[in-house]
Amino acid sequence: MGPTETVKVSTKDLSAILKKTYDDKSLILFESIALSNGNEYIPLKEMNLTVKQYYSRLSGLMKAGLVKKQK
Repeated sequence: MGPTETVKVSTKDLSAILKKTYDDKSLILFESIALSNGNEYIPLKEMNLTVKQYYSRLSGLMKAGLVKKQK
């Protein structure tokens, strides 16, 4: 899917997406992942995230369907 394609999103899905990106740290993590090429280091210290916070937020973003694990 390209950056200009539109996707229909249900109200339930939109609600889940907004909840997962509500706090600043989750949004910054999402932006960092989106701007990386998938192989870049994500600097947790610069985002003021502990490892547990990182994986917790990453899990939420994955459950909302915002990010996927690469093989």
